[in-house]
Amino acid sequence: MRELAAYGLMIVGGLIMVASVVRGISAYRRFFRTRNAPPGDKRQRAIAGGALAYSEALNLVMFGGGLFVLMLGAMIESYLQARELLAPIGLIVGGLVTAQVWREAMARLRNSA
Repeated sequence: MRELAAYGLMIVGGLIMVASVVRGISAYRRFFRTRNAPPGDKRQRAIAGGALAYSEALNLVMFGGGLFVLMLGAMIESYLQARELLAPIGLIVGGLVTAQVWREAMARLRNSA
C-alpha cells in the first residue's frame, strides 16, 4: 500500500509539472501573438511583457508544487532524504515573490499616464 501511495504521488507530481509546462508554452504563444500585432504604443507591449512574466512566475509556483509532490513520493519510497524537499520549496517561494513583484509593477504600469 505504501508503494502505491508513493508511486501515485510521483505520477500526480509529474502530471502537475507537465501541466505547468503546457501553461507556459501557451503563455509564450499568447505573448508572441500580441508582440506581432500592428505597431501601437510601447505601453501595451510593456503590459504584455509584464503579463507574460507574471504568468510564468505563477507557472514556476505550479512547477515547484508538482516537483514537491513528486519528491515527496520519492521520499516515501526511500529514494530521497527529507532535506532534499527544500529545493522545490525554494522554487515555490521564489515564484511567489516574483509574482508579487510583477503584480505590483503591472498595477503601476496600468495606472501610469
